[in-house]
Amino acid sequence: MYVFTRIGAIGVVDRTNFRYIYEWGLDFRVADGVYQGSYTRMSWGKNELLSHAWGRFRHDTLLTWSMRWGWARVLAAFTGAKPFLRIRTDSDFGDSPDALQLFYGVTMDLNRLAGW
Repeated sequence: MYVFTRIGAIGVVDRTNFRYIYEWGLDFRVADGVYQGSYTRMSWGKNELLSHAWGRFRHDTLLTWSMRWGWARVLAAFTGAKPFLRIRTDSDFGDSPDALQLFYGVTMDLNRLAGW
């Protein structure tokens, strides 16, 4: 378990017009096993892209797993390939806009792939 703080800025329209993002939260990570590299992150803060008020809840979960069956196991041995599913939410549970993002795909270890 990790405790984290993030402060960031995103330039909008031109370089003098910034929107700030502040975030404090907890991060839970899987250290080893089939789901090594997976995590869930819950935080609270402010996202000026969506609202200028404090009190936004953010959630970010990544699920990745080792492929341990049939041909996928052979592919993973040579490339380090692991499928992943990620979902991110940013909500104030009120009238302001909310955000939901879903990602899926396969990660590969470039060192294994290139033979380094």
